Amino acid sequence: MYISKIEIDHFGKWEHETFTFHPNLQVVQGLNESGKTTIRRFIEQMLFDFKQKKNGVYPYQPLHTNTRGGRMWIEDEGLGSLIIERTAVGSQKKLVLKSAETGQALPESMLERILHELTLSEYHSLFGFNEEELQQNVFSNEEEMHRFLYSLSVMGHKGAYEQSQSLLNDANKLYRPQAKKLELNERIDRLEDLTNRLSQTKSENTLYEGYLHAIKGLQQEEEELTTKLSKIQNRIDALEEKHTYFDALEEYRAIEGQYELPKEYDHSKAIEANHCLRSFEKEIEQTKEELKRTEDQVQTLGEATEDTELEALYTKAQSVAAIEERTFELERELKTHPGNIGVQREGVQPFTEAELAKFDAMQRENQPTTSMRIEILIGLIGIIVMIVVGFLTNQVLASVIIASGLGVAGAFFLQKNGQVISPKSKRENERVQQILLDKGIEVTLEDAKRFISRNEGRNVNDFIQKKAQWNQLEERLSAFKEETQDFWKNEQITAPATVQQQLGIIREAWMNSQKREAKMEQLQESILKKEQHLAQLEQDAIEVREELLNSLRPLGITTIEAFRSHLATLDHRVALSQKRAYIEKQVAIFSSEEKESLHREMLEEELQDEVFTKAQLESRRKEVRDQLVSLQTKAELLEEDEQVEDLQMEADFERFEAQEAMKDWATQVYAAKWILKQLDEKVPTKVPLIVEEASRIFSRLTRGQYTKIHLSDTQAKVQQQNGQWMEAFYLSKGALDQLYIAIRFAFIFQLAKKMKIPVLIDDGFVNFDRERLSIMIELMEELSRVTQVFYFTTEVPTEISKENILKLS
Repeated sequence: MYISKIEIDHFGKWEHETFTFHPNLQVVQGLNESGKTTIRRFIEQMLFDFKQKKNGVYPYQPLHTNTRGGRMWIEDEGLGSLIIERTAVGSQKKLVLKSAETGQALPESMLERILHELTLSEYHSLFGFNEEELQQNVFSNEEEMHRFLYSLSVMGHKGAYEQSQSLLNDANKLYRPQAKKLELNERIDRLEDLTNRLSQTKSENTLYEGYLHAIKGLQQEEEELTTKLSKIQNRIDALEEKHTYFDALEEYRAIEGQYELPKEYDHSKAIEANHCLRSFEKEIEQTKEELKRTEDQVQTLGEATEDTELEALYTKAQSVAAIEERTFELERELKTHPGNIGVQREGVQPFTEAELAKFDAMQRENQPTTSMRIEILIGLIGIIVMIVVGFLTNQVLASVIIASGLGVAGAFFLQKNGQVISPKSKRENERVQQILLDKGIEVTLEDAKRFISRNEGRNVNDFIQKKAQWNQLEERLSAFKEETQDFWKNEQITAPATVQQQLGIIREAWMNSQKREAKMEQLQESILKKEQHLAQLEQDAIEVREELLNSLRPLGITTIEAFRSHLATLDHRVALSQKRAYIEKQVAIFSSEEKESLHREMLEEELQDEVFTKAQLESRRKEVRDQLVSLQTKAELLEEDEQVEDLQMEADFERFEAQEAMKDWATQVYAAKWILKQLDEKVPTKVPLIVEEASRIFSRLTRGQYTKIHLSDTQAKVQQQNGQWMEAFYLSKGALDQLYIAIRFAFIFQLAKKMKIPVLIDDGFVNFDRERLSIMIELMEELSRVTQVFYFTTEVPTEISKENILKLS
């Protein structure tokens, strides 16, 4: 059984917290006051019930509510996943045990069975360990330490031992052999003195002495009869017990010699190895399936391809997109460019500097003539308008204003439409027209005139230059479109109209290629890890298989498959062996001859004879007791001496007090023995195995300085590296602590094989150096392979994997 998760609703400082635990070794790390002990107490009380009030306060009472409780998920080999839910409101408690898979409620007694009917104090003593126990290992004498170490190897903790020793100490305060001043010793001495004095006083009366002699004879006969009756009764009890177990004897005879198993064959070990092997086989199959699925994913993705060409295409598309944008800008600029004069043909030559200087001179010569002509033209038009308007309206001012406006407008119109052109200007325009035509530029006379008036030569050169740039950019765009034809063919889509649109698609393809390559790398890494894990699993499976085959050799079974096919038969044979062992305990009361030849009729006949003999003896004892009462009455009539009566009363009082003190003494002695006996029966262990395991651990902790441990109920020894033995009492405090830990861990190792209950270790090794702490970490990891181990500590060693660590802030 192990704990997989807890949910704390309210408990101490924790409220609405969830913690998930590792099934093997779980390290809970946190500074002081971070809540480690609270989690440990929550685990203990969830398993065994919340504690009652102490000093008027419930332990770990939450700050903001009166309710304590939460849930715990446990995984049991036989029952599967279970949920324990406990709540406590004040003194009102509630427990719900249910299946985590079906939600079905289960009886509370099932939890007691899972916990092997241990109490919280027993669990804490057997499966708990902390620093305080090391600090308490101080003994007043050698015998006390020997007894403690032996009880530790038998019971795993010192609680029961200390209780039994306390009872024995109390008993020794009442009575000890050879003591003089203890209460019971003094009462026994006084009673003996009074009895002697009373006997001496009574012997002075001859008749009384005769009665006493007769009474003594009858008392002796009564004692003999009582002894015979006791023996007869014991014989009857034995015969009745044999009669009770005679059915078991017949069953023992029926199964004797059937399905015997070799003594060296350990069926539980073989079953455990088989379960472990099946677990490995199942995990191997799962790993193979996962590996196959991963390989299929790799095959689906295809082989990883080089995406350098796609990356280069994407980089080039980025630059070409900028070119396309520049091309659009140039195209817009060229459409409205002042140098865009006439029809531009291929091979248009730019103007030279000499030609540009000539155009500058022509523009300067043309500007005054044009201005004077315009002024004359405006004047003529104005005079004509003034005459006409003045004649028609007789308004001189109005005629002047109108004439001026019409004159200006008319002059502008005439100049604009080329109506006012001098013969010289026309020749110049024709000459400019011819110059432009020689350069490959076809224009009209009006365009030639405007060319000179605006001096557009440099604009034309700039236009030609930018047109050449535009042509180059267009060529690069065309070349890029040629380069991307294969890409669009592979993508099976029509190329978008613009490079900017194409860039988005190319970028997405490149990103997908990057993701695909990353996915391939991730899958390849996963395949490598799974192959390594699979190899390790197969190696572990081979080791477990060899271990299982070695354990099967006494049966003559050479294959795992044969073992599994005969498993049901072997289970039946083991069950019969266990049943036979149980029956053998029942029939142990029969001798070897009785086991072979005793018949029920003979037993019943012998029992009747003994009952008849008992009746005769009881009848005779009754007669003797009647005679004894008569003589004692007569003797009492003769006891007229007041001294005899006083001595008798005093002796009776001392006898009563001594008997009461003796009852107290016997009760404490037998109670001490009963505690050890009951705990030994409840927690069955094998002391030789514990001592052997403890020797191995102690040797590791002391780095080989001590190699073996020897324990008995009277002596504890350790063997040094040189082979010599020394008393454990003379070990240093550090070595004694290591000896204590070795025996405790050895006991827990053996007990965990029978009771798979989580082990709680709370900072038990704070005084260990780094090397011994590393050894303890290894021991805890070994123990965690048998049962779950919780290790609460302030500092986490680097040897522990992160998946095993729960850090508390």
